[in-house]
Amino acid sequence: MIAKSGCMECGSPVVFEEFSPVAACPSCGTAHRLPRDSSGAWLLTYTSELMMNDARQRAMEIVGPKLGKSRRNKLEIIETFPVYLPVWKLTCRAAGWFRSSEGELLPLNLKKEVRLPAYENTASIGTPKEISGSDARISPESEFPMVHVKISPAALKKEAEEIMAVEVSSIGNVPEAGRTLSVSFEEPILALYPAWIVRFRTRNGEHSLTIDGVTGQSMNVVDIPVGDEKLVSEVALATVSGSMLSAGIALSFVEGFHGLEFGLCTTGAALFIIANLLRLALRSSRLAPKPKTRRVSA
Repeated sequence: MIAKSGCMECGSPVVFEEFSPVAACPSCGTAHRLPRDSSGAWLLTYTSELMMNDARQRAMEIVGPKLGKSRRNKLEIIETFPVYLPVWKLTCRAAGWFRSSEGELLPLNLKKEVRLPAYENTASIGTPKEISGSDARISPESEFPMVHVKISPAALKKEAEEIMAVEVSSIGNVPEAGRTLSVSFEEPILALYPAWIVRFRTRNGEHSLTIDGVTGQSMNVVDIPVGDEKLVSEVALATVSGSMLSAGIALSFVEGFHGLEFGLCTTGAALFIIANLLRLALRSSRLAPKPKTRRVSA
């Protein structure tokens, strides 16, 4: 990963490696460090490459093809707002000894660089698919509100131990019995990744799409049903009522208006009225204004 910044002395691009808080200017050699937040963690703030209109346009391009050509299923943008998604970047190390199946004592040294979302609701909000890229730029200050950090720096040690335990277990020739393991991690970096939350409404209800502020790609999956079960119910009920009403009228012309014909006509008429009332009720519920409550707390 390459995150670019400008040198304070000569203005040349300074390259920060993704898991390193220190970098030197390639032109003048000036040392640069990332700023720290209130908890003491290194803070890496990415610059958003998208404006609000760009995010709305990307949402239209991503969601539009899922809606089909039906005019009844139009896309309506309700709200668009920016957030920073906090992601911990950890360099974890596991060191120790283990005894092989032959009884020989062997050293164990592992290193793993991990990205750990520091916020909740990752399933609905999504996570950055590419945490950075060769054109990613960093900003000296935050511009967007940040999603609340749920994983504190103090809780990272436990997370690191669980991650490295899984990593060691994935190695087939390291038996758990007779193993001595010590887990540590370097000072974490809290990366603030820009994203746009686009809330929109279709015939099937309200949905939320998270747009990557750097790449412009979708971070989450929005499941929009292609069919409309409510519309199917309306059509089925109207079809049955219309068929019964038509059959009753046709039989009354042939055999007269007796019990069977009267029952078909009255039942068909009743179902026809119910179908129209149901259609009006469903339409009113869809058109009713809904409160614009944000699903992401920043």
